[in-house]
Amino acid sequence: QLSRFWGSCQCCQLTLSIKESFYFNYYYKNMLRKLLVNAPRLLNKNVHKQITPARNHGTYNYRCAGPKPSKKIIFWTEFTGGLMWFWVLYHVWHEPGHIFGEFPYPDPSEWTDEELGIPPE
Repeated sequence: QLSRFWGSCQCCQLTLSIKESFYFNYYYKNMLRKLLVNAPRLLNKNVHKQITPARNHGTYNYRCAGPKPSKKIIFWTEFTGGLMWFWVLYHVWHEPGHIFGEFPYPDPSEWTDEELGIPPE
């Protein structure tokens, strides 16, 4: 890929040096400027601080089951799960075509060689 930029004539080498200086000025100097501007801010961060407080989030549990949920939460989760299973089983019973297909599956033994694309012998 670089061979198309490295020509034997002087004008190709001049074009390459102009491109190199443009990319150096634009990319590397901006990158260096951003690094120098942001370095003090990055170094002053509390890197050692790992745990941040989360207000109104609940309790902290490590290697144990947390506090038991309230009876209200248990009721609504059971109710929602029961409603979901009622909906699924109702629709499987009353509209089985959505799962098993609308039409009967043809018997493959009745297919001819021509229908299967097999050339005659």
